[in-house]
Amino acid sequence: MNKNTYSFIERNTKILFIVLSALVLVLAFLYVYFINFAIHKTALREDVRIETMDLQSKTSNLEKEYLALQREITKDFALRNGFVDVEETVFVSIPNTQLSLHE
Repeated sequence: MNKNTYSFIERNTKILFIVLSALVLVLAFLYVYFINFAIHKTALREDVRIETMDLQSKTSNLEKEYLALQREITKDFALRNGFVDVEETVFVSIPNTQLSLHE
């Protein structure tokens, strides 16, 4: 082999080394990025879990409050607040409006 061949191999070896080094750096960057992304999503999921528990607790408290207030509504309470008994009960009937192909 002559000097030109050695020069060609050496030049290509340097280019290959540079390309592979750049590839390793890009892969390392992507690895760090995706690890950070996974950690961030895990932390967000934990925050959402805590917020969900908080909202469930508030919902439970509101349901308790609603049930307590519902127990206070009696006929005497309604009469004291201006409601009156119904003199005549009226019922409404709705005709059967179902349609079918078979009777």
